[in-house]
Amino acid sequence: MSEQLKTYEELERENADLRKKVDNLNDAVTSLQQKYDWLKRFVFGSKSEKRIDVTPSQQLELFPEFTAQHYEREHHDTEQAQEQGQKKRSSKKQRIGSASEPGLRFEDDVPVRVIELTPEELKGGDADNYEIIGTRTVRRLAQRTSSYEVIEYRKPIIKHIQKGTIKNTPSPESVFEHSIADVSFASGILVDKFAYHLPLYRQHQRLQQAGIYIARSTLTNIVE
Repeated sequence: MSEQLKTYEELERENADLRKKVDNLNDAVTSLQQKYDWLKRFVFGSKSEKRIDVTPSQQLELFPEFTAQHYEREHHDTEQAQEQGQKKRSSKKQRIGSASEPGLRFEDDVPVRVIELTPEELKGGDADNYEIIGTRTVRRLAQRTSSYEVIEYRKPIIKHIQKGTIKNTPSPESVFEHSIADVSFASGILVDKFAYHLPLYRQHQRLQQAGIYIARSTLTNIVE
């Protein structure tokens, strides 16, 4: 009787071990299924962010059956979504222009930090020979922690009193020549995209929600 009881206990332990292994295998299958579903959505799902200088054939060479027709349909959907967003803000669009136009446009409630620049000629001992005859404004989009601001540089236009020559104050150095992006904004885009995995189309939406309107292609060019 004791031998039969002992055998029964061994069978119970083996049965419990088998049930535990089955549960572990089920958990592994569920985890793999979730990863597969996520990968399928990532590869074949609707994505609106543009690729930088990548043709459909180059971008999708890992999936030969995935044709350029789907690529074009993605961007067609993106254009429709952008048009719907612009219709919702039609009143503001008339005042500040289209978000697809180049340049920097922003609403009145966007903070602007004004920096007055002083030419070197007005700092030296020869400063009395110059007078300010005007001011030229250069704006660059900057980024603070979780917010944006516009830096406005006011550059005096000076004139030599005796010689009559006119000279513009040079603009501060920019990370890119003739770019509207301050270095803080350019680095912020890269950090949000590659460190926090925030796509450019979402950063573009966040800019619009903050009252700042720049073209999506501008963000793409900065990242490129």
